[in-house]
Amino acid sequence: MIVRWGVASDCYRDSVALLAVSARLAASAGVSRASVAMATPANVAAAVDAGAAGPLDAGPSDVLVLVVADSEEAADAALADGLAALTATIDPAVGGSGSGGEEPATCIADALARSPGGHAPSVALISVPGPFAAAEARKALDAGLHVMIFSDNVPVEAEVALKALGRSRGLLVMGPDCGTAILDGTPLAFANVVRRGPVGLVGASGTGLQEVSTQLDRLGIGVSQLIGTGGRDLSPAVGGSSTLDALLLLGADPATQVVVVVSKPPDAAVARRVLEVAGSLGKPVVAVLLGTDVAAVAPAGVYGAATLAEAARLAARLAEAPAADRGGFVATGLGGPVAAIPGGPDAAGLAAALGGAAVTAATAAASAHGVRDDRPRRWLRGLFSGGTLGYEAQLVLRGLGVTVASNAPAPGSVRLGAGAGLEGHVVVDLGADEFTDGRPHPMIDPATRDRWVAEALEDPTVAVVLLDVVLGHGASGDPLAGLLPLLVARRSGPDVVVHVCGTDADPVPRRAVVDALRRAGALVAPSNAAAAELAAERLMAPERQP
Repeated sequence: MIVRWGVASDCYRDSVALLAVSARLAASAGVSRASVAMATPANVAAAVDAGAAGPLDAGPSDVLVLVVADSEEAADAALADGLAALTATIDPAVGGSGSGGEEPATCIADALARSPGGHAPSVALISVPGPFAAAEARKALDAGLHVMIFSDNVPVEAEVALKALGRSRGLLVMGPDCGTAILDGTPLAFANVVRRGPVGLVGASGTGLQEVSTQLDRLGIGVSQLIGTGGRDLSPAVGGSSTLDALLLLGADPATQVVVVVSKPPDAAVARRVLEVAGSLGKPVVAVLLGTDVAAVAPAGVYGAATLAEAARLAARLAEAPAADRGGFVATGLGGPVAAIPGGPDAAGLAAALGGAAVTAATAAASAHGVRDDRPRRWLRGLFSGGTLGYEAQLVLRGLGVTVASNAPAPGSVRLGAGAGLEGHVVVDLGADEFTDGRPHPMIDPATRDRWVAEALEDPTVAVVLLDVVLGHGASGDPLAGLLPLLVARRSGPDVVVHVCGTDADPVPRRAVVDALRRAGALVAPSNAAAAELAAERLMAPERQP
């Protein structure tokens, strides 16, 4: 392998732009790995570990480009392309803005000074390396702007201080590590193109919010606002600060009739406070706190849902129902009578969506509990780019009797140790830090996912491969480029079950992706939870029996 590296001096680009260039280079012919990152000490050390030779004379204000390729020609071409993209005055591929040769704004004050009269921005999106993010966010708050902090690796103490400052000034702080928002119809970072409507969403889970919003869109119900809070917001240290602020904003928003709260399991005391505030809004609130029995602690007016798709269905029915009829709505847990929700799906409806493969909680649970360990192909391999989608899949599988190991285990799962083998049922969050350090997130560049899929398809012990494909702004412009050839080339082997999170209005339309996957022999489920159910059923398909 050939390693090439270069430095673009004094060339700050935010992390979204850097990830975009990384994905562009990684997709180049003959390139096996590409990293475009600010030259922090950690990134410089990672480049040296990858084989960069010679002194790396670079500092935190420089950008380091690293390319690993099959040949010198491919490495040199990709390196030159990356440096050219970074140093171009205006380059849409790296997130530049403006027109006619205008230099892009380089700081918040500069951007505000250029704003035309009466059209000053109200939100600042912070996407600088973590050590610098808090200072930039404070500048934005001082300028009277709401803040969305895309950056991660921000100390929790800084997060607490920023959110306290924002609250004191009546400003919302979303993040750190906030990957999704749709504000007044404008998608920010990773977000889908969904119709406007009466449901407001707030959550500490990016792909969880994407799943609920896209499920709503497919049900014909639109979104008023989608407010991400950052993954730590519901922790004891942060106390749900942004979630509470967002709930009050949505409660006062006349365009919002129903509110949905989305999260992985929050701190118990924080969850009680959030649900208490949710119950005081005077509007119906659906809470899907994955792995938490919301119904056991929720006040009147707050409805619990066990899965993301169930939350969307319930919110849609609440939005459509007259206010006087909302008291009779019932949300149920895994395996319960989901059809008790007005308009909820039954087994026949799900079977039609899957092309005739009937899936019910009862049959899947019976099958999963009966899985035998003496079959050649007997294991499930779940490979997820969306962390919350992988987490939800674990909960669904556990409810159906399938215990998995994971690098990001949900309750009831086993932690997958470093360097441990992959025997058994395994669900991997490929967006976790260990896979994205110096590499693009798999939602941006699916190459890491595709390598794992290739290995799973060749593994004679794997019976089912379970995947997600997340579409939308910020996601890969060609999410199936590496996956389809793998699916088409296989003559036998594991079943492949896929959920596509997106809408037909996304930059890459969902319908086109679904059709291509089905033509390649994949089973495409209508939701992430349904995909996990189908995967559990396929583990005990008759042809899998010894």
